[in-house]
Amino acid sequence: MVWEEFTERTNVTKAKPSLVILKTRKMQTFLVTGGVGFIGSNFVLKARIEQWANIINLDKLTYASNPQTLAQLQDDSGYHFVRGDIGDIELLRIEQYQPDAIINFAAQSHVERSIKSPQDFIQTLDL
Repeated sequence: MVWEEFTERTNVTKAKPSLVILKTRKMQTFLVTGGVGFIGSNFVLKARIEQWANIINLDKLTYASNPQTLAQLQDDSGYHFVRGDIGDIELLRIEQYQPDAIINFAAQSHVERSIKSPQDFIQTLDL
């Protein structure tokens, strides 16, 4: 559903989607998985540059990751990086992070890799 249809059906003001988050009383904390990949890193950067969410970024750092895209957040007190796999149950005990929301960008990419090694894709996508 496009944003315009959503706003008409829900009577939400026609502000940008990111502005809806700003209506809360405190800055939210998001646990982002896969936040060093292409899409996830752009979300993380936008959240921190615009200061509308604190981020705990959990990423395995695979072939699809690009840590350099988040280098500017190195000294940002609202950003915390955790290297790990979303399949690690102990690591995912969210009470240690106290997030307001979990946003999952963790995924395997490149279709040709899914043909050669389908188990990796099934493992990641099933979680």
